[in-house]
Amino acid sequence: STSDSDVEDDNDDLLPIASHVNIIHGLKTVSCLTLDSNGMCMITGGHDETMKMFDFTSMDKNFQPFRAIQPCPGRLLRVI
Repeated sequence: STSDSDVEDDNDDLLPIASHVNIIHGLKTVSCLTLDSNGMCMITGGHDETMKMFDFTSMDKNFQPFRAIQPCPGRLLRVI
């Protein structure tokens, strides 16, 4: 006979319980980051002069940005 706690432990492997993911901005250092007030969108800026926009509500399992731009070519991003 199995106890209820054993059954609950078995179900833990079936549910997506991760509270964090690794999001890759690029090969160079991320120098600035901001979140919207709801925590649903994030923008990163880095030493690669690129700003990347992530929307957590529409993000798939690849965790890719929905847009990447170079707002100031030739300049490091320090503030978004």
